[in-house]
Amino acid sequence: MIHTIELIQSIHPDTIQSILQLMADADRKKRKIDPVEDYVELTARLRKDAVAGDYMDDVAQNVIYADYDMTTKHSHSAVLGNGINHFKLIRITSRAHQNQDKTRGVINCSFYAVLEMNPRTMLDHDDTYTIRLYHPTTEANDCIARNFNSWMSYVFGHDPRLESLCDFYEWDCHRIDYTCNMRFGSDTEFELFQKLTHKTSKYSRTQKKRMQGIKTYDQSAAEGNKSYKSLFYDKHDECLKHYKEIDEPERSCILLESVNVVRMEQQCKKGRIATLQKKYGFLDHKAWRYLREDIARDVLLDRYDKMVGDGDFYHREQAKDIIREKVPQKYMQDRLIQLIQLIAGKRHIDVAQRVFTSPAEEGDKFPLAHGTIKTFRERIKAIRSLGIHPVMIEDACSVKFLRNPKHFILESTEA
Repeated sequence: MIHTIELIQSIHPDTIQSILQLMADADRKKRKIDPVEDYVELTARLRKDAVAGDYMDDVAQNVIYADYDMTTKHSHSAVLGNGINHFKLIRITSRAHQNQDKTRGVINCSFYAVLEMNPRTMLDHDDTYTIRLYHPTTEANDCIARNFNSWMSYVFGHDPRLESLCDFYEWDCHRIDYTCNMRFGSDTEFELFQKLTHKTSKYSRTQKKRMQGIKTYDQSAAEGNKSYKSLFYDKHDECLKHYKEIDEPERSCILLESVNVVRMEQQCKKGRIATLQKKYGFLDHKAWRYLREDIARDVLLDRYDKMVGDGDFYHREQAKDIIREKVPQKYMQDRLIQLIQLIAGKRHIDVAQRVFTSPAEEGDKFPLAHGTIKTFRERIKAIRSLGIHPVMIEDACSVKFLRNPKHFILESTEA
């Protein structure tokens, strides 16, 4: 249910030198760092007041000052199990104006440590190459807290000023990825679901987002803003691209495990984390509060409903038969059938909605499939209430029925 969690913690400027040196020692493949020289270079331009014209863009921008890959074989974390993927030292700056016309002010500077962690691997460092996810039981959460504290103490425990970095319960949640693996019974069903999702709400727009240099499995993002990012992607394809340099036995196992798996991933960022804090009545943003299975399931179901929705997928003729059998009024049967025909013809719910809310033209194939946006939504809801997804399986497809994979989220008990 959880794939990755990013932790963040404010750090005092006086400790930066120690952190830089310790991380340089931990990751021996990196260049050696002179903490004094680097710290002076970082802060030299932030010490004096600045008038409006003196604000320098490079100073006012948030920057990643150090980014250590903790998964290399030269790092402490790799020796201990790769649960910690990256450790970053970032500088966040903001402008504070001191007068009404904003002609004078200062640049405020804060430093944070950001740590990316895979809780599944943190729980069991021998279980690195797997697509299985972390399930946040009380016992599992206690275990990763102990392992985290032990492993971070190995790197930072020699400096008493860095004790908070070694305590899992002192870290806030910066980002958390709630995730579900949807494993289909055949290649045909797997490929069919991927095609169908491109016809549901907003998903087809991802085709316009494909850009050179972006990882393939990131290009499948259906929806996203500053607060969240929602993904459906081919896990096997992602494994083929991501696990090229590991030993062949391990690579074969993870490739076999990922066959016919669509992964749904909901990345919750700062804004979404704040929303969850309010919803669940948390006193703060501490990361451990978000390691809950009920939160993961609620977030995934909410996004799935918006991206795909309820109802099993049928061939058009089967859907018509169900509508005629279960809807008593003939006039409503005709209207619902014409609506699913319209959606099938336009190949996308959003496109069909625009046609539905426009005036009917002479010779219209579906004269009963027109009305207000409210009427459109009511009829979509009526179709779904019959257990039918309004997007139909194409006539040429050999599969005539596909159970809605929403049940993978509801039934997920993967350990």
